[in-house]
Amino acid sequence: MTKRIRNGLIAAGALVLAAGVAAAVWLCLPAGRYQTVARISGLDICRQELEDQMRRDRATIINEFQSAYGADTGNEKFWQTEYDGRTPMDALRDTAMQHVRLYKMQQQLAIDYGILQDASDASYEAFEQALELENQNRAEQIQAGEAVYGAAEFTTDTYYDYRLSNLQIALRQKLSEPGQPLDADEATLRAFYEQKKQTDYKKIQNARLRLYTISFDDSGLTEQQAGEQAGRLHALLLAGADNPAQGIGSLTVTELTLNEHTAAGASKTDPIVYTQALQLQTGEYSEIFQNRAAFCILYCETVEAGGYQSYDEVADAVRSLYIREQYPAYIEKLNNSADFSTLPVYERVSI
Repeated sequence: MTKRIRNGLIAAGALVLAAGVAAAVWLCLPAGRYQTVARISGLDICRQELEDQMRRDRATIINEFQSAYGADTGNEKFWQTEYDGRTPMDALRDTAMQHVRLYKMQQQLAIDYGILQDASDASYEAFEQALELENQNRAEQIQAGEAVYGAAEFTTDTYYDYRLSNLQIALRQKLSEPGQPLDADEATLRAFYEQKKQTDYKKIQNARLRLYTISFDDSGLTEQQAGEQAGRLHALLLAGADNPAQGIGSLTVTELTLNEHTAAGASKTDPIVYTQALQLQTGEYSEIFQNRAAFCILYCETVEAGGYQSYDEVADAVRSLYIREQYPAYIEKLNNSADFSTLPVYERVSI
């Protein structure tokens, strides 16, 4: 081998090595976190957004495989073990993607209605920048002795939920304007009222209730931890345990009384709890429900019904409930018909 050829091969090898190192370094840089793994209706879905959603859905998938297959979720090979031809990691990735897709569809709709400016506003990088700025502003307000409403500091998960909630409020308002997809005439709303009055528009003559509340965010519990505590408490309550509250963190128990004088106010100030109360009979527990930054369970000690609120009394509430119930179906319809594709890197995303 001549010296010239040998030197050429060495140079070529160096270039290949350098390219490999550069690629590895690039994957470790922050930009690699925003690598596109899928696209829906022209919006990119990046690796980091998918991974963060996978972390949120992790407990759900664990419970699913435990229930369906009796899987040993503590085994280090659990996530890569096939059950009926599918691994838990594949299930987790696909489940998380379904949730991200729905969020992206709402962001695209927000762009269409002028709530967001363009695709850059819908990027995950923009979300993380907004989170950092929001926490910085809150810290400065607290330091200056100013009032801060809500959490002193958002986590990625709580800020994601906060942004989604605000986005949905704005979209429901736009979509329910005259001539828009969720607009409804009075005949439709009256028919909806008739369907719902047995559960949502009963008058409570007198009721004694007990509200169990497990808070997260400011309590020191994460949303997932609070949800797990609520699940444990609910099981103990239904089993008639002697001291179900023992060992349940951040739990408060409140005695409530509803009657003809207080019910109207409660339906406006705390509509979620009031709606749950309407559905309970004496001696019944509600399912777990979320109310602000807390998971709740409601117990009905006694209740006396007093007929129904008339349509005219609750017309605004009926319209609001109709829009809230129609909204998810409309978003799902858009999602099902949207252009969606994944990139090869999607199958390699794991946590």
